[in-house]
Amino acid sequence: MVWIAVPEPEGGAFSEDCARWALGELDALDARAGDGARRVRRWLDAATLPLGADEARGLRRRAAALSRDELHDLARAILIYRALLEQTPSDRETLADLAVVCGEADRLPEMLELRREELRLADSTERRLLLRLDVARIVGEIERRGGRIEALRANLDEAPGHGPSLE
Repeated sequence: MVWIAVPEPEGGAFSEDCARWALGELDALDARAGDGARRVRRWLDAATLPLGADEARGLRRRAAALSRDELHDLARAILIYRALLEQTPSDRETLADLAVVCGEADRLPEMLELRREELRLADSTERRLLLRLDVARIVGEIERRGGRIEALRANLDEAPGHGPSLE
């Protein structure tokens, strides 16, 4: 086989295009083989390539969604979404997706914290109304399960007579 050296075009577009093409081909092979775990690892690895911040975030989001939806690996999806939020704490879409996964994983205190952050960032009245309804539902469920009493008892176990916990 004869290889011809071809200079790369300016701006690195050639290598980026090749990386995208290769990733697509490998992903298609893994999808046909039903290897979701490999697809997640590959997308996370590919997110470290110099493809741009938006594309890297998109690959990580795909990995998180696949972890949740096809692999049912909620813990991994939560880790990926949390890592995304560390990079961009005000990403409303990631906040919403992470809140859903926390709900599916029955991690209601985390879900509540995320919904409250979404509420702080919400830019429409309709969204704020929906989020407040969800916050009320989550708080109700936590209270129904006795989370409030358990938390206060834990405080009193650690610090008997703690004033705010007694109030």
